Amino acid sequence: MSEWERKAEEFTEKIAREFYLTGSGQKEKLEIEPIYRQYADLFSEENVRERLMHLHDDPPATRYLAGMAASGFVENQVKKLDQDVTNAILAAKVDWDGEEVPFLQVPVLLANEEDWQRRHKLESLSSQVDAELLPRLRERLERVHEIAETLGFEDYVQMYKTLLDVDLDAQAQWLQKFLDETEEEYKRQLFDRLQKAGIPEDEATSADIAFILRAKEFDRYFEKDRMVPALLETLKAAGLSKGEDLPFTLDLEPRPLKSPRAFCSPVKVPEEVYLVIKPHGGRDDWDSFFHEAGHAEHFSHIPKSLPFPVRVLGDSDLIEVYSFHMQYRLLEPSWVRDIVGIRSPDLERYLSLSRFAKLFLLRRYVAKLQYEVSIHRGNVENAGEIYKATLERALHIHIAPERALRDMDDGFYTAMYLRAWLFEAMLREFLRKELGETWWRHPDAGDLLYQWWQRGQTKTLNDLLPEIGHTKLEMEPLIHDVLGLE
Repeated sequence: MSEWERKAEEFTEKIAREFYLTGSGQKEKLEIEPIYRQYADLFSEENVRERLMHLHDDPPATRYLAGMAASGFVENQVKKLDQDVTNAILAAKVDWDGEEVPFLQVPVLLANEEDWQRRHKLESLSSQVDAELLPRLRERLERVHEIAETLGFEDYVQMYKTLLDVDLDAQAQWLQKFLDETEEEYKRQLFDRLQKAGIPEDEATSADIAFILRAKEFDRYFEKDRMVPALLETLKAAGLSKGEDLPFTLDLEPRPLKSPRAFCSPVKVPEEVYLVIKPHGGRDDWDSFFHEAGHAEHFSHIPKSLPFPVRVLGDSDLIEVYSFHMQYRLLEPSWVRDIVGIRSPDLERYLSLSRFAKLFLLRRYVAKLQYEVSIHRGNVENAGEIYKATLERALHIHIAPERALRDMDDGFYTAMYLRAWLFEAMLREFLRKELGETWWRHPDAGDLLYQWWQRGQTKTLNDLLPEIGHTKLEMEPLIHDVLGLE
């Protein structure tokens, strides 16, 4: 390990710990500036250019290091803006029903509010907070674009096309086919669900979708105290765990400032990995918990002997495959029946809703990628208009333009999510063919998945495609998955 890599690993551990402590509610403010100052030489322009020169020397490890160096170079120069925005979000309050509600708790309130007019009022108050953040977020985005050009890239899009080895323009255009082929079925389901919920079609917003997907009718099956036992049972069924002890740390403390959604924090891989949850129960709670459990399982099982680039950094899209693969147990009929305990006719209604939830999310992310490609080509001033128009075209609901700059993923992580969704649907299709409909509890499932998992530590998503019978990412398995087709 070079001195640069040794310091890079120290830096990632300290940054991850800071985000863990803040996100888990153990700190009131995020403090990343001191860490960046301590490791400033790590992201000097000279060091970054050196990493970029060796981008393709010994892929994928050198690409991971170049990606960390270039991304770190950008983040180091906007660290104060990032810290200020994060802390502003942590401190923000919304006046609701005579009380000051933390801004971070608003999504939970929206999903549980039964009156659509009250939901819209609360959503409007939330948008005011987003509007207040826009000047700093716009300043950050413009600065990020300047920095990409400083490093010699044509623009931010070309920078990440190079670092990720993904043609972002082509992916955004190709995925339009997903929107086209699911359009009519999506609209049919959307309008039917809005009607049943008593929401006027021409008034519907993102908050209404959150309420519909909250699906309180299924809460009796998804109690918060059953999440961890269900995960243990799932791991045992696949032969991935033989005891009651998990290889990672569960943070279950109900702290006031704790993130309302589960997240995984790989502070020191593989020996110090946290799965942070503030369980409140419900289908969506389990959904995020199982997704993050996939991350925690992945990072906890990486051999300590592997070099830093593949052990800690890795291929982002492949890392998300592991999480989606755990998460979408919740879409497997036999798993839902045997582990969760849902029987007909509730089972059919639950699966239909879950497929719609995934379809909505996928359409949203395809539109987000198309929007992000446009914005990162310099359309910053028109971000709100482009965001609203692009997402409304895909989702057929009202979208708040104030969220335009907060609803962006650095480094085109949106594209990595989409590649992972495509691969994971292909993977489950492969496992069903190999092991049958109850593949998740087949006696060979654990060994097969573990071996595949191990190979994935030193390979990319593209390298693993032939192992599931494909030479390229294909869309049909994902379309069949969300539409419930055989």
